[in-house]
Amino acid sequence: MDGGSLVINKNGKVQTVWRKEGNIFTAVLGIPEIEIGKGRNCIIGTINNENNYGWSDKDEILYMKANDQKNIR
Repeated sequence: MDGGSLVINKNGKVQTVWRKEGNIFTAVLGIPEIEIGKGRNCIIGTINNENNYGWSDKDEILYMKANDQKNIR
């Protein structure tokens, strides 16, 4: 594992994001981890109790909210 970030939502649940072997994962305590992409330098934030993820891959910056992913450059 390398790097990562965590947030605590308004319901008190800890939610995390991290990089392992070039892949970005997220998890909530008690639920198996989910791979959300490839890259590095990941971060998580919560807006209105919804997770938002960001990370870089090569020369791109990626952003994901819920199940929607897009490049921001």
